[in-house]
Amino acid sequence: MSNNIRWLHLSDFHIGKDAFAESAMFKYIIEHVRKKVESGFIPDFVFITGDIANKGAGAEYIKFWEEFLNPLDCVIPGDILQRTFTVPGNHDLNREKFKQFDRREFSKLSQPYFDVSAGGLESREMLIERFRGYIDHDITSLAAEFASERGSYVKKITVNGNAISIVGVNTAWLSRDAQDERELTLGKPILEAALEETGSSDLVIVLGHHPIDWFVREQQRPIKSLLGSYNCLYLHGHLHDAWTEPSYGGGDFYLAIQSGAAFQAREGEKWRNGLVWGEADFSTRKVLLQARQWNVDQQGWTVNSDAFHDKHRHGDWWSYSLPSAMEKDTSNISLESFSPPPGGWEVKKYSDLEQYQKALDTAEALSFFDGSVPNWSIALSSSIPRRDIVSKLVGAFRGSEEFNIPTVALLTAAGCEGKTTALLQAAFEIIKDDSDWSVLRRLTDSRPFDIDELLPILSRPGKWLVVLDGADQAAKAVQRLAESKAEIANGKVSFLLACRDSDWLASEADKLSWKDVSNFKHERLFGLSLSDADKIVAAWEAYGDVGLGDLAETEESLRVERFRKCAKEEAKVSAGAFYGALLTVRHGTDLIAHAKSMLDKLETIKIPSGGTLKDAIAYIAIMHAERQDYLSVPVLAKVLGCDAGKFHATVIRPLGQEAAATSTSTCIYTRHRYIALAILEVLEDDYLENIANLFERLVSAAITSYNDGVYIKDLHSWRYDLPEHFFLTDRPLLAIEIAKAVCEAEPWNPQAITNLAYLYRKSKDVLHAVELFRQAEIKPEHRAYFIEWSVSEAECRNSAESVVLSSHALSDECATQRLTLDDAKGYLSGVYKNFNKLYNSYVDNTFQDASDAVLSLMVIFSGTKPSADVRAFLKRVANRRAKQYEADVAVKLLLSGARQALSSGVDSRVAAAVDHLELVSYNGLNQLLHNLKSR
Repeated sequence: MSNNIRWLHLSDFHIGKDAFAESAMFKYIIEHVRKKVESGFIPDFVFITGDIANKGAGAEYIKFWEEFLNPLDCVIPGDILQRTFTVPGNHDLNREKFKQFDRREFSKLSQPYFDVSAGGLESREMLIERFRGYIDHDITSLAAEFASERGSYVKKITVNGNAISIVGVNTAWLSRDAQDERELTLGKPILEAALEETGSSDLVIVLGHHPIDWFVREQQRPIKSLLGSYNCLYLHGHLHDAWTEPSYGGGDFYLAIQSGAAFQAREGEKWRNGLVWGEADFSTRKVLLQARQWNVDQQGWTVNSDAFHDKHRHGDWWSYSLPSAMEKDTSNISLESFSPPPGGWEVKKYSDLEQYQKALDTAEALSFFDGSVPNWSIALSSSIPRRDIVSKLVGAFRGSEEFNIPTVALLTAAGCEGKTTALLQAAFEIIKDDSDWSVLRRLTDSRPFDIDELLPILSRPGKWLVVLDGADQAAKAVQRLAESKAEIANGKVSFLLACRDSDWLASEADKLSWKDVSNFKHERLFGLSLSDADKIVAAWEAYGDVGLGDLAETEESLRVERFRKCAKEEAKVSAGAFYGALLTVRHGTDLIAHAKSMLDKLETIKIPSGGTLKDAIAYIAIMHAERQDYLSVPVLAKVLGCDAGKFHATVIRPLGQEAAATSTSTCIYTRHRYIALAILEVLEDDYLENIANLFERLVSAAITSYNDGVYIKDLHSWRYDLPEHFFLTDRPLLAIEIAKAVCEAEPWNPQAITNLAYLYRKSKDVLHAVELFRQAEIKPEHRAYFIEWSVSEAECRNSAESVVLSSHALSDECATQRLTLDDAKGYLSGVYKNFNKLYNSYVDNTFQDASDAVLSLMVIFSGTKPSADVRAFLKRVANRRAKQYEADVAVKLLLSGARQALSSGVDSRVAAAVDHLELVSYNGLNQLLHNLKSR
């Protein structure tokens, strides 16, 4: 017998927001569940974590039960309605009722509002009444418990011999408006009483709507402690995206699991509708999760590989330890009994590092001056000066023992400003006077900060300084650890972080509540102070003319000022001003020769795939030179034929040692764009490299990797933004070649074909655009595909083909998503002219009527701002030289004209693409017209 339990986790339906689209999504979800059940994955539970309705109205719940839950019950065996559990969210209430209540008063733990008693019930009665629509229209019979003294429900069920307790809580008691964050509570006394009821359960699953960091600050810690004490799974929604991470509270672990929104947007919008499948395996003591998202292009529920960290991935599932199986405090175990740190991390004591405080030989020093990525032996060398920023970072840790919270010191700067060197030097200075300190340093930026993995290390005796370069992707995990108030976060573990300032902002790490949970200090490295410039130039001078480079030709008393002036000028035009100034003053007259020397050396260094480091830097340089900042390890590894798992050690690190490249957690760059531009020139002039071929190979590698199931950063940029970049910078042939590479990698992708045809057409090669469409062996449900095809045919004076394709693009059969107002207006704007041309060619009144019909529709769409064509049409109508039709008649005449065009001898491939035009319908167009006329 199986020792597992399985569930489907849904959240955030927002019923009533968009009737048509949400009903369609019901069908998509139910069909997906049916296929999942047929494959053998039968859920034991369905969990729905809030925001079922949009405004808490009774009719919204009735629709949900009738159109979703009842049909769902038909596809899942075993009366799933008896094992379906819901909780309310911030949309499951009437916000207009009692909306002026005092949230701060209700959230006080010192008051009885959430006591599990008659008095508590009475004191929160006004809050309960706001949820009356949800409570009165619940068919699970559990919602009534929220209006009882208990204020929650507890359901105990035995599944496959496992005692499971389901706890439902209301996190939206105090929801009111868009300022809910950190103003909410589930009622700590209510949760405590509910958990006490669970007894000796094998697993406790708590359902809520909001993440815990949305609760008032003073209640977050006790609630986390309760969840940790019972090793709960806490399932929630609200943020419309899937996520999970082990969390710490009450001396133990719980696992928070967040589902995406079942319905938050129509197809074509940027948001993706999602759900989560879950399974608890009690034999392996693991929780398996699989997030799915609705993929418009594939019209199916594809695996959302961005939801959970790739470290936990096993095929299409992500595996986490059950909270009861996670590592506990191990501080009583001797140091000798611990295994080494996990791969990608290192542990250092002061005694390990003091040996590096010696001078560098000339080759090592010059390599560093030219931009090689520093390690401990270089950064701590007496040959390398400590810039002023180092003492500022160290200052954050002076007296930190007075705080019973972690110290977090952050250094941000543009790329190649010297962050890594300062980071290592500061770490050494922090630990050198206190033998209690140890350093846990991440060696690879892409390695996650996984507390589950690192807890055995950080639980060792003493204090720990976690050093993270490229800290943007780890910021949320670091902040959550600090916020958890776990024992290791109470001053035992502190952090020294560094990051590009742009990456820190892009990840929104700056918006996290650092100062609420830590002794936080943020230092920014920018500009070049007189003190720093003087120390750096002195370090160069110690190695004579080879150390100074071009600066040796400058009078000694003027060298520092020239360096600073150059840095100021660089700061005006680009990021990386420090390194840009360094290159200018040391290699300004021979940067091309410097790049040539670098490439010659890199060509001699082999990589595992059989190529050389020159091949790697070529791909990196062409992207950096064009300011295309999305080349990631998976793409570069793929194009080079290397193992992505070993890529950092075999390619990235050696390139850094040769002052050629650097990386962040997401991207790879040359050390400076000046280097990239110089390398590009050498590749073309000396190595006769075909740069277009390099871009095509990169695009192919990105798309192939994605189709193999690898997460690719900014896939849209590889497919569409890169060719557009070259088109907009007056290199249309290169744009077309890259777009062709996309089509070759994805011949079934209608958007790729559409994009290539567009580039052909805008480059005045419309015949190629038409042939591309006519030879494509696909019949997509994609409006933009058919309208671009229509425009291309029109520019080739193929009016009948253009009319047929435009008419199809306007139809319901063209695509599953509803026609939008902008689409309809754009598609109609050129149709009437082609009908006119057909009338002039065939003198068939069907085409003249169709032309007037289209203009009649354009009158409705134009509103109060008619175009010149519409104004001219209305003038002809006034002079009785044209006829204006009612909307329903006009749509019928449009269809008649399209059918007549189809029968006039269009190209057979066009006819085959719209072979159902005889059965076409225009319900979407009619609905838009109806909405406009009723305003």
